[in-house]
Amino acid sequence: MASRGTSVRLSPRLSERLEAASQHFGKDRDWIVTRAIEEYLENAYPEALVDEAKRQSLIAAASRTKDELYWENLRDPKG
Repeated sequence: MASRGTSVRLSPRLSERLEAASQHFGKDRDWIVTRAIEEYLENAYPEALVDEAKRQSLIAAASRTKDELYWENLRDPKG
């Protein structure tokens, strides 16, 4: 996949930390920044997780346990 360049400004401290991580992991700075942005966006916009949570909530709301059915059958129909 083709990539596009972009630039960001980092504080001196963050730049130092990025350089240290680059040396520690043997990866270049671009690789680390790209992975960090990917991970951030996956966590910040977890649409797939939200959709799955909604789906499971609907399934759970539509089903009843044996206990729920038991107590529902015992309740007074007059209120």
